[in-house]
Amino acid sequence: MNVFTSTKRLFHCLIMILTLAILSACSTTPSSPEDIPPELFSKLNNNSAFFLKKDELQGDKEKSAWQFVAIQALIAEKQFTLAESIIEYLQSKPLSANEQASLSLLIADSTYAQNKLDETRLILDYMDYKQLSELGLIYFLKLQSELKVRNEDHLGASDSLLLLTPLLNFKSVSSSCKRRACRR
Repeated sequence: MNVFTSTKRLFHCLIMILTLAILSACSTTPSSPEDIPPELFSKLNNNSAFFLKKDELQGDKEKSAWQFVAIQALIAEKQFTLAESIIEYLQSKPLSANEQASLSLLIADSTYAQNKLDETRLILDYMDYKQLSELGLIYFLKLQSELKVRNEDHLGASDSLLLLTPLLNFKSVSSSCKRRACRR
């Protein structure tokens, strides 16, 4: 009887330890998806005020990711003055090659939205697009083709679209495969 009681107590103790370990692991994960910045150049579901507020609340490590997304939202909302001030701040900081390429693309997007087409063309021509993420490259090629269409360079626009097409097909095939795998 004594062995049975001690085994039972040991079993309860192990269950308690395991439960505490699971609860502590769950408490260290972000509390919601809104605590993680969305991928840059993706479709944004919130406005710039939301991203600027998140930027204020984050430490330096996550801060620049929120700032990049805030710039994207500000450009979409046509708040160019505020976007420019954040761009100038980020330009004064040391940035990785990927961050520098992303910032250049955001600057090009801002100049394009302000109809500064020659300036946009120069930025796109001299930026290191190979450092961009996949979404960044898609955004780069889309912006480049739109600029070439507006400048009536239809052959150049078709070249950009031909480069863009495999990236879009891969994304759609990849996402449809994932959806089919989830149904199984």
